[in-house]
Amino acid sequence: MLITDDFVLLNYPKTGSTFARKIIQEIYQDDCEELLFPVAYDSRYTGPNTQHGTYAQIPEEHRGKPVLSVIRNPFDRYVSQYHFRWYAHSPPEKKKRLQMFYPDFPDLKFAEFIDMSERFSKRNILAAYDIFSGTDIGFQSISFIAFFSGDPKKDLSDLAKGAAGPFLRLPKIHFLHQESLRDELASFLVGINRNPDIKNIISSENDLNVSRSSDERNFMQFWTPDLLAEYSEKDRFLLNAFPEYKQDIPNAVHGPSTASISTGVAVSCYPADRVPNRGIVKVARKFRAAANYVINLMWKARGFARKWLGIGIRYLKSSARHSIRK
Repeated sequence: MLITDDFVLLNYPKTGSTFARKIIQEIYQDDCEELLFPVAYDSRYTGPNTQHGTYAQIPEEHRGKPVLSVIRNPFDRYVSQYHFRWYAHSPPEKKKRLQMFYPDFPDLKFAEFIDMSERFSKRNILAAYDIFSGTDIGFQSISFIAFFSGDPKKDLSDLAKGAAGPFLRLPKIHFLHQESLRDELASFLVGINRNPDIKNIISSENDLNVSRSSDERNFMQFWTPDLLAEYSEKDRFLLNAFPEYKQDIPNAVHGPSTASISTGVAVSCYPADRVPNRGIVKVARKFRAAANYVINLMWKARGFARKWLGIGIRYLKSSARHSIRK
């Protein structure tokens, strides 16, 4: 999180906000303060404080300032997270258990990474706010609300139940689009008259944290039609909040759609024989969520039993040593 006299920048991971952060630090220099915070949105994270402070962590004295951040197409963000391979050094679950689901972990296929995000990473976000129920809402929507909500515990609880309210009551945040970040950042900074040379500074700066080769920049090549349909539904609230990314779906898969361009409404981009039955899909998702919930309870019970068994064994050993001394 960066604090300036004019605004607050929230560094949402894997959106290009590191680039924005560097530009702002270069322009503001001593009039810019970077704050590091504990990672509030991951129950398993035990590392040092990071620059990824959330909206709820903005210090009270800076709450009245405009808030700036960067948004990215959620399907592209999935791909960026996949190539960044954070899960190799900071896995969302014990490695042995992950290998039960993904035998080649940490070498995952893209579909396996998506499943791991849904099964484990999403659970860790919810658990950080004491929410232990399963949900059909997608990982990107859950992580977005955890980061940008003013009351993440309440909003995540509502979102997990399928309510759209958390997106309707988002705080006022000025979002730059990662896809046109240089131009939008320049316009924002020029608008507050900080430096007449802003556009030259931004245009001369190299991209940062690029995790994909040039031939992998088309993120839609990683998505099958069925997977794209499933996660368009799961992350529907996020797509409704940023409808410009809805238009990317048919355009990227089957080329520009005249209907979607002229009416502003995204049309289906799948042949009729490939559109999944929504009733069956919903039942399958609920079954998977229930199964994941039961599995998580079983693992919690196993950990609880092992903990108390260890305490019992230590007590017996201590009692035995005490008896021998007598």
